[in-house]
Amino acid sequence: MRRRPAHRLWVLLVAALALTLGTGISPASAADDGPVTTWWALGGGAAGPMGDADDDEYCGLVGGGCYRDFQNGTGYWSPATGAHGVRFALWEEYYAQGEEGGRLGYPVADEGCGKRDGGCSQEFQGGTTLWSPSAGALSVFGALREHYRALGWENGPLGYPTGSEQCDEQLTTCSQWFQRGVGYWSSSTGAHSVRGALFGEYYALNTMNGVMGLPVTDEACGKRNGGCSQEFQGGTLLWSPTSGAHEVRGALRGQYRSLGWENGRLGYPIADEACGKRNGGCSQEFQGGTLLWSPTAGAHSVLGALRNTYRLTGWENGVLGYPISDEACGKRDGGCSQEFQGGTLLWSPATGAAYVTGSFRDQYRSQGWENGRLGYPVNSPRVDPPRGWVQTFQGGTLRG
Repeated sequence: MRRRPAHRLWVLLVAALALTLGTGISPASAADDGPVTTWWALGGGAAGPMGDADDDEYCGLVGGGCYRDFQNGTGYWSPATGAHGVRFALWEEYYAQGEEGGRLGYPVADEGCGKRDGGCSQEFQGGTTLWSPSAGALSVFGALREHYRALGWENGPLGYPTGSEQCDEQLTTCSQWFQRGVGYWSSSTGAHSVRGALFGEYYALNTMNGVMGLPVTDEACGKRNGGCSQEFQGGTLLWSPTSGAHEVRGALRGQYRSLGWENGRLGYPIADEACGKRNGGCSQEFQGGTLLWSPTAGAHSVLGALRNTYRLTGWENGVLGYPISDEACGKRDGGCSQEFQGGTLLWSPATGAAYVTGSFRDQYRSQGWENGRLGYPVNSPRVDPPRGWVQTFQGGTLRG
């Protein structure tokens, strides 16, 4: 006889007592026409897939069902599902889940094998059990099962399940590992999976317990340069073959979005957010520039030649501090400018990039910036001993 959980032992005791007391509850023997035995006989009997009978048929299970043990598994029947067999490795998982009295309930179909990588699966009232030689047998339930089905079951990007569903005590958040990713569900976000290179970054950020929280969308690929992105409670993960996977969060993410995500001049992030900078600020590097944020300056990008000069000044730790505006182009002679806490950066094709600060900036502004007689600066302020500071412009020189 196969191993039996406690409720099966109770059925056996009740059946034995019924025979003694004449209550009418009795096992259906192999010679009788119980529903499982009838199904077994129609399926070839001992020569069929279930093999010879190991025991009598017993009824009185959950939902008025019956079962019978065979050499190759167990047959189950209920008025709602009809008769089906559960065999081999799938039966071991079914047994671990509590058989018909557990979350899976009764089988509603026979096993289907010959699947990807030599696997098998079987449908039950409450979920699906899958098995493969490499992953073993595990079950998927509820919203995670529906998400898994929508992705193509084991033929989809997740492959076979490799772990059981894990939920919190309140059953408001659940997760399950698969061969190529992890599925997540919560009552507030629904079911989504994280996989591939995005999962590697997500895992490094402590998955759903980290700063990113739970996924709120599925992965979206086919983006610029073959990239992918995914939205989470705490931000966005982006990946491309050349940049790798990185997160963008908070105010930096808001600015990145306003600039067109990966389709804008910044392109993909090439590093994670770096915080703890001057005055509590943060910065992040992208393919096309740098995003910076501080509580007083807000979030802004620095791009191209302006960024190169800003870098030479020492970034936010230098004389310019944090940017307080975005780059403004379309100026005289095709130039651009950008405002910072400590001054202004200007660039033109003829002069390159230079900054003006302090009293030089005040004088320059009073004369109309690049539209005045001074034009664009051709270098940044420098010391000219013994006469002090000096700065040269297209149309003249300022000293101070």
